[in-house]
Amino acid sequence: MIYKIAYNNIKKSIKDYAVYFFTVMLGVAVFYVFNAIGTQGAMLKINKSSSQLITMMTNVLSGVSVLVSIVLGFLIVYANSFLIKRRRKEFGVYMILGMSKKKVSYILFIETLLVGLISLGAGLVIGGLLSQIMGLAVAKMFAANMTAYRFTFSLPAMLKTMEYFGIMYLFVMIFNVISISKAQIITLLRKKENQSMKMRNPLLCTIIFIAGVMILGYAYAMVIDYNRLVKLIDATGNTGSGLLIPIGMGMVSTFMIFYSVSSLATQFIKKTKSYWKGLNSFTFKQLSSQIHTMTVSLSIISILLFITITILGTASSMTASLNNSYKENTVADFSYTAWHAKSDFPTVLKKNGFDVNKEFKNYVNVRAYNLSEQEFGYKQLLGIHTKGYEKWTKMLMQWNAMSISDYNKLAKMYHHKQYTLGKNQYMMICDYEPSGRVLNTGLKYKPAITIKGHSLQAAYDHYQTGFIEMSAGYNIGVLIVPDHVLTGSDYKQVLAGNYAGKHKQATEDRLMAVLKKSKTTTKNFDYTYSTKIINIQNTVGIGALVTFVGMYIGIVFLITSAAILALKTLSQMIDSTSRYEVLRKMGTEESMMNHSILKQVLVLFIFPLILAIIHSVAGMKFSSVILSSSGFKADIHTTWLVFAALAVIYGGYIFVTYQMSKNICNTSKTTIH
Repeated sequence: MIYKIAYNNIKKSIKDYAVYFFTVMLGVAVFYVFNAIGTQGAMLKINKSSSQLITMMTNVLSGVSVLVSIVLGFLIVYANSFLIKRRRKEFGVYMILGMSKKKVSYILFIETLLVGLISLGAGLVIGGLLSQIMGLAVAKMFAANMTAYRFTFSLPAMLKTMEYFGIMYLFVMIFNVISISKAQIITLLRKKENQSMKMRNPLLCTIIFIAGVMILGYAYAMVIDYNRLVKLIDATGNTGSGLLIPIGMGMVSTFMIFYSVSSLATQFIKKTKSYWKGLNSFTFKQLSSQIHTMTVSLSIISILLFITITILGTASSMTASLNNSYKENTVADFSYTAWHAKSDFPTVLKKNGFDVNKEFKNYVNVRAYNLSEQEFGYKQLLGIHTKGYEKWTKMLMQWNAMSISDYNKLAKMYHHKQYTLGKNQYMMICDYEPSGRVLNTGLKYKPAITIKGHSLQAAYDHYQTGFIEMSAGYNIGVLIVPDHVLTGSDYKQVLAGNYAGKHKQATEDRLMAVLKKSKTTTKNFDYTYSTKIINIQNTVGIGALVTFVGMYIGIVFLITSAAILALKTLSQMIDSTSRYEVLRKMGTEESMMNHSILKQVLVLFIFPLILAIIHSVAGMKFSSVILSSSGFKADIHTTWLVFAALAVIYGGYIFVTYQMSKNICNTSKTTIH
């Protein structure tokens, strides 16, 4: 009998389970997809280094899954509490008819188990299909041989998903038993009275709204301006705790805006003619009441959506930046730098068994001279214009200088622009944006400098983009001077070019072995290197890690935000059923009420999203400032990923919430009172 009741309850209340089912199904699918990456990677024909990168990425995602499971577990328990609230009268009737709390709990246990199994199965099916797309993405990232690719279902990912969600459902069942055991019949059957909403003072709301907007604007200004941001971080000893100030201001101002906007909007709309058309007056009063009641919830959801958009946007931007950086900086097969080679770098290599004329298709070997901080630095370029750049002028570092003829040899090899300098001129090359801003501050005045006894004048009022070593955007600046200026033996050699033949990996391996040998046979000899093969592996590895971790966390946050908002909205609809009964008794058409419900759902979902998008504009700008200081160049054109996720997941919750809201209000006339 109990099993039959549980089964019939699920059939009867299937619409009530829509948000719950949708949330669990999405959670299962996302969890499975990201935990199946390791299996997908193991099935691909890739080299050893790529296999190691996938293993590392799988381990990181496995760690992130623990955090994700906690978030999803909370979300499932929260969604389940909504179902308990929705069906409290039903449970009360069971108890009046003589059913014990133990049997009611058992019915709920069976229902939870059945719905859990169905949503778990559906989630695994969807996850299995989506994981094939993810597998293709992994294969493309790691340049795998696609001839061996086939449909794969990850048994380890499935078992892990079942294990984690099984634990979550155990907590849900415990929660249900506790809820029913503590419930009283009179509490379950009592109809919640609609409380009259006390209108907030319009003048006070206006002041709070203006103050909130001003605080929010000031918080934005603190994080999007590079110089202000640096001062804020420096003021707290580089701990980053200074960022808590604009973050706190943003959170408080968000609450202030939601607190005041419902009353202000109502006062404004009341003065328009459209307010009295159809059910608009009813709709706006409902919205005002809902926003009034959900002020804290809407503020938190808006902040969660902001975090989601920023995470997804930053992850996609970083990946695009890595790919663009690779294309811009890996312009040859290699660049090797040698110190204390005693003779020409190619000669040292030949003595140790590597003939560059046979192994290289083409190459150049140039000298980059070392300059001390006393000879050259930010201080010499900035002169008296050091305000705001004190930190930079105090930095002690060794600068490099190169003759114009040597630089042009490298520029030709790198397919960069070549330059001409007068006998008393100099120029700066750089590709690290934070350093470039400092250089340009001084160069715009074309300051004169003295190098090795030669007085030189700036040829340009800004730095030129370029580098001497393939360093992926980390060249803080190299001084380029006429050929006659640089002399002496304090220099390093840069060997750049392209390998001969098709077997470039084998050539590179031989060269690496010779370099290690040279380090032991030549006193004080040392070297660094940057090669296309290694840069591809690093770019792909870091890019994949950032992309997948960002997507994983971002999508889970998006599901959490949308699910909480959906459940809050539905709770408000449950509390408002009596108002729809009154409308129905007055002869109001169902289509008009449904249209009113749609407006309410759209406003409650879109309002926090709009504020979150406004927040994320500043958030993405802040991310671009941080990324640029780390050598990345933000690419906002990659935000299509964010809008795609919002359209599918957020849009899905809007649709489900609307359908459930209609069901709640349209079936209120048959609800037990």
